[in-house]
Amino acid sequence: MYMTNILMSLASVVLLSGCATILKSSNEMIYIQSDPPGARAIVNGLEAGATPITYPVNGTKDQIITLTKEGYAPQTMYITSSVGAGWVIADILCGFWPVVIDAATGQWKSLDQKAVFGVLQRQ
Repeated sequence: MYMTNILMSLASVVLLSGCATILKSSNEMIYIQSDPPGARAIVNGLEAGATPITYPVNGTKDQIITLTKEGYAPQTMYITSSVGAGWVIADILCGFWPVVIDAATGQWKSLDQKAVFGVLQRQ
């Protein structure tokens, strides 16, 4: 009886969760580089540090990176997040609820690129 309850609980977790929600972290690292180096990197409005830098972000959401440096025009770059086909296929194979869960949480999304390089222009 005890083992049956454990197996049923595990089956419920798997069937009522999306594949990406269970298997994938939403945290991703992006590498930000600039010419000239030492530019101030601002990611989604938050100070990230001076370039070059590796910075953690939520990979399920689009990212806005702004580079600033005294004497140079600021530059803004964007990294988009899109749905991974592999997660969608895995969810469909597992049934209706995994598709709903991963779609609602956005967990099946990942960043389209992991690095940006900004060339700042002198003012």
